[in-house]
Amino acid sequence: KRRDPARPALLVVDVATADAAMRAARDCVDAHLDGLDVNADRAVVTTHLVDFLHARGKRLAVWVGRAPAPNDAPAAWRRMADLGVDFFTSNLPPAWDDDAWSGGGV
Repeated sequence: KRRDPARPALLVVDVATADAAMRAARDCVDAHLDGLDVNADRAVVTTHLVDFLHARGKRLAVWVGRAPAPNDAPAAWRRMADLGVDFFTSNLPPAWDDDAWSGGGV
């Protein structure tokens, strides 16, 4: 971020708990990064995390580690979207589109 302040930079972490995610979020803010990118885990991504980051002008991204993954499914992504997650990294095929978000399936 120091070399190219105009380029967005996120802190990417793999954490196991909501507390660890909050520590990473504080590190992200302290480092003046643009956001946090965490594993898409229900135990990690909370409304508190989303609200904390958004209140500070930061974005939250989530990712899945490998395919197939139980958390890489339309229902899981809808839950993340409902929490306010800004970006998603998925292994789902390109055919997975807006119909999946609206409940139309894959």
